[in-house]
Amino acid sequence: RLVAYERVDAQGVPLVIGYGVATDTLFAPWYQLLPWVAATLLVLLGGIAAGTHRLTQSLATQARQGDALARSERKFRALADNLPDVVVRFDPEGRHLYANPGVERATGLPPEAFIGRTNAELGMPADKVAVWMETLRRVFATGRSERLEFSYPGPQGERHWESVVTLEPAVAGEGPTALV
Repeated sequence: RLVAYERVDAQGVPLVIGYGVATDTLFAPWYQLLPWVAATLLVLLGGIAAGTHRLTQSLATQARQGDALARSERKFRALADNLPDVVVRFDPEGRHLYANPGVERATGLPPEAFIGRTNAELGMPADKVAVWMETLRRVFATGRSERLEFSYPGPQGERHWESVVTLEPAVAGEGPTALV
């Protein structure tokens, strides 16, 4: 529909014309889609709200589990740190992940000296390292505990050791460990 025109005497622009369109005709198809768009938007918002609710619940559950895990770890450390026996935790590669204070009385080395190191790196003879690693490999492979006996020198001289190597319960998101 022609709504206005004006002749312009500028060089190269002889005429300017303006057109108008009836908006009800132009937007009619969009108006028909509006209920579907609104319904889709409401469904999406409902899904986002439900997802947010589930995420909030999940995070709260994880926080409670984290608190329970932290309490369990504190109890384990209180027990293991006060035992006269040596308690150590290994990963599948034979690295020490934990050593209680009893290890210092038995070896003369502080517990911190063990963390992240293997028995070989700590100076254990190759034949004893081979026995340790084979025992750890079997325990990690089968999940069955094994008893390991050997003699090894400490600050007070040669000592006979009797160890029980056992797979620890798996913790979500962490690799397997063995407690000795």
